[in-house]
Amino acid sequence: MTNIHSPVVSADGQTLYFTDDSFSVWYAATRFQGFGSFTNQHTVGSALGQGIMPPDELTMFSWNTASGRGQEVVVSTRSDKTAMFGNKIAVDSVNSTASEIPVALSDDGCVLYISSDRPSGVGGFDIWEAHRPRL
Repeated sequence: MTNIHSPVVSADGQTLYFTDDSFSVWYAATRFQGFGSFTNQHTVGSALGQGIMPPDELTMFSWNTASGRGQEVVVSTRSDKTAMFGNKIAVDSVNSTASEIPVALSDDGCVLYISSDRPSGVGGFDIWEAHRPRL
């Protein structure tokens, strides 16, 4: 692996999630308590582009190329932190006919920030918010 892209560190600081130059596979590397090196690199799912993950590490928002319109926000889930992320599913409540890419998630996981070139924005790619109720 040449380069690490889109790094996401777990809330406890013990797992590093990332993709490589191909942007097609998500990896995780772990470390023992403290600030040592990350080791035990392993595949945790397929990817395309950057990933956004809430602190529970059970959901991954990323983007996928949508037929004829650029990118769309997709989500993958898993049952526990040792499982692989499942198939990517389009987040239809967030996606429009424009391109959307997830860029951040609020600490409580209730607000997903996306970059989109929707025509009703200021121009170019703007930052938009998608809200969901707290559970």
